[in-house]
Amino acid sequence: MKWIEINVGIGKYDRNAMLEALLRLVDPLVTKFKEVAKEDYSWHYLWESNPWSLTLRLRFYGDEEAIDEIKHGFEKLWSSLRASRPDLFVEYCYGRHGECGEEYVGEEDEYGSEGWELVKKMLNFGSEIALELIKKHKDMGRSKEFKVPLEVYVDRYVHLFLDQMAPLINELQLYLEWLIFRYFLYTVGKLPSEEVTNEIAEKIIQILQQGVESYIRDTL
Repeated sequence: MKWIEINVGIGKYDRNAMLEALLRLVDPLVTKFKEVAKEDYSWHYLWESNPWSLTLRLRFYGDEEAIDEIKHGFEKLWSSLRASRPDLFVEYCYGRHGECGEEYVGEEDEYGSEGWELVKKMLNFGSEIALELIKKHKDMGRSKEFKVPLEVYVDRYVHLFLDQMAPLINELQLYLEWLIFRYFLYTVGKLPSEEVTNEIAEKIIQILQQGVESYIRDTL
């Protein structure tokens, strides 16, 4: 059993380009992988910022024959995609966490053996759900098969898991920390200190409380 990581540089940072990359590259590759892989397989995709500013990172885990098949299938598909949309499908490399030429071996060293098995399942399941929602997103809220908008399904996915973790995780506190951490990562490229995080969190809570008090005062 082995892993392969494929990093794909996407040339346009917009919604339509990202959707096209998923539907024309990821979906057919995953379909092929499921046809050739044995039972104990796993796969996932992520959007990353290395080695290129917009990188679609694909990982597959399976027996050596299946991994060889997916590598061959990717390279054949890549030639076709590159020929038809060189502006979108710019370049690729095999690597580890975006380090081209390195070999990805999983992340047991970071999470522990049992922890990595859980994370691997999360990544696989999340990718399956995300890809299915993306493939059907035009029907969301417009058909009897999908009665609510896409955002509701995403909200259910996140909220219901945190609800299940309620004995150990404070959902609102986690959202607040996520907002601050992600905003700093996206704007300055690093996480804030605990002191800065607490200071910003207090200000956000004050603003929210003022909004609640104003709402109650105006509506009751």
